[in-house]
Amino acid sequence: MAIEKATGIVLRRRDFRDTSFVVSVFSREFGKFHGLLKGARSEKSRFGSIVEPVTLNDFVFYHGQRTDLHLVSQCDLVKPYLELRKDLIRLGYANYVVALLEQMMELMDPHPEAFDLAERTLDWLQWAPNPVSCRLSFEIRLLTQLGSFPDLSRCSGCSKSLAEPGEYFGYKLGGFLCESCRNRDPTVDRVSKAASATLRQLAEADFSFLPRLSMSPEMASDLENLMERHLVYHLGSLPKPARFLQAMKQRKKIHGNTAKAAC
Repeated sequence: MAIEKATGIVLRRRDFRDTSFVVSVFSREFGKFHGLLKGARSEKSRFGSIVEPVTLNDFVFYHGQRTDLHLVSQCDLVKPYLELRKDLIRLGYANYVVALLEQMMELMDPHPEAFDLAERTLDWLQWAPNPVSCRLSFEIRLLTQLGSFPDLSRCSGCSKSLAEPGEYFGYKLGGFLCESCRNRDPTVDRVSKAASATLRQLAEADFSFLPRLSMSPEMASDLENLMERHLVYHLGSLPKPARFLQAMKQRKKIHGNTAKAAC
């Protein structure tokens, strides 16, 4: 077995027998992998991390060729993301990010750009005035990298260039539709021009600008709903933390400050 090193975000952790953990990790070097940390739950654990989900760690592991479960010999904490753990809503968004990675990424299939995107999103979720824009931009850019998000400047039905922001989004055809094509998709929703323009901004603007992007509570909710329907149509289901975020929206605890511009 080859000894490998990787820096990765812990996506999920579960107990294994009496003293160990099995973790799902998304790394820059190997993509998603499953690791076994023997004795990590014991008082005499030799590991420098308790491998909580939503943490960044350095791993040394034995890369088994005949198994998907790799033995981790060393694990050291790099980023604990403590600020996220002080805020239930921000932590909810962070849990959504790692759950979407767990759902979408294949084992041992490296996507360095997706890893960089995820790490940057978790960094910015700690302080961004508007965590909704972090979530939306992460979803759009991850789906784009994986070939599951449309070119928003063109009709998804006929590929004609859209001179203005699209008003009709079809989930079956997977994007904005022109007037001629909108009746071809029974799943179409009408989208305001302002929301359409914001969606394009989220997809195309420099990423450093996005955490400061201001939008009304109504627009934020509409765009979250649009992305959720798109994910459900093409993935079959949403990550479990989406239920928590939906519950918080119902209690009006998420979007109260989303209309405020950053200082």
